[in-house]
This record gives sequence, C-alpha cells and structure tokens, in this order.
Amino acid sequence: MLTLLLAAAPAGATDLGLLRTLDGTAANGQYAIACEIVGDMDGDGYPDFAIGASADSTGGDGAGRVFIYRGGPHLGEPPALVLTGLPGDLLGASLAAPGDIDGDGLADLVIGAPAGTTVSPAAPGRVLVVFGSSTLGARPTLAIAGPAPGSRFGAAVAGLGSFRGDGYADFAVGAPDAGNGAGLVEVFLGGPGLGTAPNMTLHGRAQDDNFGAAVAGAGRPTGGVFTSLLVGAPFNSGASVWAGRVYLYAGGAVADTVPRAVWSGAAAGDFFGTALAAAGDVNGDGFDDFLVGAPGANVGSLVDAGRAYLYLGGTALPSSPAITIAGAGAGDELGLAVAGVGDVDGDGHADFAAGAPGNPDANTAGEVRFFYGRAAPSAAPDSVIAGEAAGDMFGLTLSNGAQVLGGSRAQFIVGSYQHAGAGRAYLYGARAGVLGVFADETRGARLAMAPPWPTPARGAARLSIVVPRAARATLAIVDVGGRRVATLVDGDLEAGHHEYAWPVAGTVSAHPGLYWAVLEAGGERVVRKLVLIPR
Repeated sequence: MLTLLLAAAPAGATDLGLLRTLDGTAANGQYAIACEIVGDMDGDGYPDFAIGASADSTGGDGAGRVFIYRGGPHLGEPPALVLTGLPGDLLGASLAAPGDIDGDGLADLVIGAPAGTTVSPAAPGRVLVVFGSSTLGARPTLAIAGPAPGSRFGAAVAGLGSFRGDGYADFAVGAPDAGNGAGLVEVFLGGPGLGTAPNMTLHGRAQDDNFGAAVAGAGRPTGGVFTSLLVGAPFNSGASVWAGRVYLYAGGAVADTVPRAVWSGAAAGDFFGTALAAAGDVNGDGFDDFLVGAPGANVGSLVDAGRAYLYLGGTALPSSPAITIAGAGAGDELGLAVAGVGDVDGDGHADFAAGAPGNPDANTAGEVRFFYGRAAPSAAPDSVIAGEAAGDMFGLTLSNGAQVLGGSRAQFIVGSYQHAGAGRAYLYGARAGVLGVFADETRGARLAMAPPWPTPARGAARLSIVVPRAARATLAIVDVGGRRVATLVDGDLEAGHHEYAWPVAGTVSAHPGLYWAVLEAGGERVVRKLVLIPR
C-alpha cells in the first residue's frame, strides 16, 4: 500500500506530478466517468473523494456504482463505502461536493443517476445524497426522484455553497431532457431535515436547449454573502445554431429566478456551456472566478478543437472572458471538462485546468492543460498532461481540488474512463514536498505520523501513523516538562497504517494544555504537537 503525505516545501513550487492511480475492475464499467473531492466526510481531518462508474453492471445492466475513498494516511486503502445502483440507473454519472448540507460538521456527497438507458428509457432519473458520518455509510442515504419521465434528472449536479446565505450548503440538479429537451434545474436548500422537494425550479427557454446539461456553483463573483449558480444550455440557438448559452443566477434570501447575466457561444456548433466550473480566486483580487467550456468550437481550420474560457469576478459581472484557451488539434474537443483545482502550489492563487479528451472517433489519448493562478492569468498552460493510450478519453473528467493529503496544497483527479476497458483515475499534485511512505517495500521507506486531529481537541485527538516495516515501536504523549503522561504503543507493530486516540476513553482525563506525540521505530523518530482545550 502506498500512502502519500505532505511535507514542508517552498511556496510557489511548480513540480506538478502524478501521485497515485486508481483502477476500475469492471469491464466497460466506465470507472472515473465522474470524480469529485468531497471534503471530510468522516471527521478525521482529511478530505475524502468519490469516483463514479456509471456503466458498472454489478447491480444489473447500466446500474452503476460509486466508490468513496478516505484521504490522508488512508490513501491506498480499498474504498470505505461502495454504493450500487439499480438496473438502468447510471449511478455515478455525476458527482458533487456541496459541503455540509445538514450542519453536522461533516461533508456530504450528491450523486447523479440520470437513467434514460434501454433498460428503463422512461425513468425520470434520481439523485442520492450521502451524508457524512464517522463510519461512512452509517446514515441512511436520501433519494430524490426526478420530476418527469425521461428527464435525465441527475445528469448534472453541483454544490452551491450557501446559496441563501444561512450557512448550510445547498445544491442544484440538472434535468436537461425535461420539457421536450428545454431542460430544467432544481435547487435544494440545505438545513436539518433535508426534504425531497426542490426549493426552486429554473426552466430552459426553448425546446432542445438542454438547459441543465451542466450546472456549477460560481462562488461569489461579485463578493458579498450569497453564492451564485451557473447553468449551461449547450444546444441553445439564440445566438446561432447550437452556439450554446450560459446563465448566472444570484443567490439570496430570495434567490433570482431571472438570470443576472447571460453569455452566448461565439459561433454555430460551439456548444458553449457544455462544461462549467467554479475556479476560485485565480488572480487574487478577492472575487471568485469561473470557467466555461465550448468543445465544439473551431480554432481556425481545426474543426472541433474546442475552447475554454476563464471569466474573472469583480465589482460587476464580466461581459467577456479574461482569457481564451484554444485546442491544439482537430477533434481535441478542449472544454469538455473544466475545473478549478484549488491552490496546488500553495502561493495563495487558485489554479485551474481544462480537459481535451478528443471525441470517441478521434482515437486520441487525450490531455489536460493545467494553469497556475497569478495576478495576470495566462492562456499558456504551465503543464500539459497526456493520457496513456489512444482512445482512453483522458481528461473527460476533472475533479475539483482539495488537500486530500493534508497540508496546505491541493490535489485533483483526472478521469480516463476508457482506459484498459475498465477506467482509471489519476491523482495529481505538486511533487515537491510529497513524501512517499511504502508499507510493503523498504526502498525509500520512512516512518510517518500525520498531524493529530483535531487540534486543538476538546475530547480525544486522533493519531495516524505509518510504519514502513514491522518493527518494535513506541508512541508516547509527553507534556511540556518532558514527562511521559501516556503510552499508546510499546511493542511490535506490523508494517502499515495504524490509528490511535488520546486521551483514551475511560482512563484518567488529561489536563488542557500543550503536549507532544512522539513516535519511535526502526531508529527513526517523529514528533507532532497536540493541544487539548477544556470541554
């Protein structure tokens, strides 16, 4: 098992690299058709992540599955929770990380199951809400059914943050085939006792617009308390045939049902709005930015090369993009995926990426263009990541970014759902400052202990350690005077990951104050600070 932990490194490092791969096991299961870093679902201090395999037939033809993995020292372990769809569900076709919907302090996950397969072509589609819990899967999953037969409800899902500004996380669900393809979007507002009825419904303007084929939270592009919602209608022909259109709706105590702004594709067949994403604050001006993909755009004579656009927030909404990223080859379809991937290099600017997987007939491997945030964003990529094999569709899926490995730098996931016929997901981040700890190998192995969590702690703090090879080990708690106040381990440990808690329930309580966790094994020593505060 390979576990990756962040260590200190200079801010501004630009050594982007592959940190880990995860493989699907079901033939033609489309593993990594959707990838999302969810946030801390189990309360261990590390963001967890989910990978969808919408064609996995374990639960029946077209049922789909979703795999939820723990982050931090658990990276490399089997999924902590696997959800299996019903026949024809296409469970896992879309994923969203809304944040904490019900206010319990744990992140929640929204899963799209748009259906519409030959198994049940009239099924309306549905979404599942998986609530965070200390043991993943311990709480019942909430199922929300689509509004109409064949509407493909759940084809797109998005976390909105606090859309109405009450501190609870809200989310949106697209049903692009509703109303003869006009499409609609339903918005669900978080809070204790989340229900299955939408709090707001937005409708497409014309038949076959596919309004809701893409949805995304836009953050706060003009500042303020409330977040905003982006909706894509890639088949809209208002500007020209299938040029596409994107709508922004502002949140509020009473949210907008009329768009605050509308942007249209530049030319016929651009399919502008096929992909949407919050980018975070790319240029460091305090306003959130966002991305739009137009994979059908021609670049000169390069048909379907595709384009992606970065729009910068400010005191007013932008009328045009700040930068345009163009595909490099015919059929690249750059912009089929766009994503804000967090602050990968730790410089305080949000970074972003655009996928160019190619169309299925192009038989290209696909690639991802990666961009570091800066005061004056550039359309020249800082890194270009290429897929492994022709036909992989590498880059069709891009996740958001978060500190899966702890520390201050974000990681993100790229999906390649056709790889080797089963699919593969790739975790990327800055290689500078990444420590590889191998539990099953000795080369380059090192003892490791993650920062205790939470710190400060009102009750017990969790301690996660990795021992690279079987050895005699001690794990002790020492106070500021150097006195050992507790011994958690004193004996032989097998190689691998181990977890402990201190103070141990049922033992003498520890006084609030500063302590040190000291781990020793195999001639190595790791020390971490731990703070207890009064209950």
